[in-house]
Amino acid sequence: MFAQIMAPAMRRDVLLAAADRSPQLLVHEEGEYAGPVAATELGIPWVTHAWGCPLRSHDDLVQLECDAEPLWQQAGLDVPPAAGLYAHGVVDPCPPFLQATRPGVARAWALRPETLQLSGRLPSTEALPEGLLAYVRFGTVPLFADAPDELSAAVEACIANGLGAVVTTSNDAVRQKLVAAHADRVAVSSFVSFPDLLPRCRVVVCHAGAGTVLAALAAGVPLVLVPRGAPSQMRMAEACEAARVAITVPPSDLVRLSAAVSMAIDEARVGRASLAAEQIHAMPSADELVPALETIANS
Repeated sequence: MFAQIMAPAMRRDVLLAAADRSPQLLVHEEGEYAGPVAATELGIPWVTHAWGCPLRSHDDLVQLECDAEPLWQQAGLDVPPAAGLYAHGVVDPCPPFLQATRPGVARAWALRPETLQLSGRLPSTEALPEGLLAYVRFGTVPLFADAPDELSAAVEACIANGLGAVVTTSNDAVRQKLVAAHADRVAVSSFVSFPDLLPRCRVVVCHAGAGTVLAALAAGVPLVLVPRGAPSQMRMAEACEAARVAITVPPSDLVRLSAAVSMAIDEARVGRASLAAEQIHAMPSADELVPALETIANS
């Protein structure tokens, strides 16, 4: 549906932008399907920048071909395998320990995931237990990010395990409810700086979004994941479970959160998360990737 409704406008905008810039390479993110069509029309190569969760399965790519076929037909083109998503390669921030295979990908470049550096963006944690912090966040979509039941259950689970909770929510009513219930154990903010906070945490409770998961693992912090049904979140949760760096709890079974937090902070998972951090930090930086992209652009 997205490819049929939104992508034609994106294709038009890409072609208009290219008319002024004469690009030699197009880089697009993996959920944007107009880029490969426009690049084919322009006669230039394209590279997909993956989200950071494990890539889609073969069956998902076959379905994508069907969904994107009208978009290619509007340009007078036949839809290629996987809708062209990985035709020239993929830049992949997903670490090898989470990415078993890359279906349909002939060429891939690993890229170390980086977190935004905004020092000083932390709520006061002076009242929270020193060295015993948890971070709770359920993404940026308000329906899920500000869900009071899920946030309250996650905070209760952390407190039951002797942890103080730093929570991200932009809903003031939810903030007041959490602080009123546990004023000395909860700090709430609309934004936090991951590099400042995560190294101080014992566990992260989140929705299995790639950004939060990879930031936590880069800091060597195990996770409790409550995926909300998005395919990318489910793939990430399954991969983290298999790598033994996380415990997954379905949103329909929040009573399991306390036990999940207890399991996540045990010595074995902390050790696995530390190994994950080493592997992430060994991945190439963006600077190291530039020569490979220049080669494609000049080919």
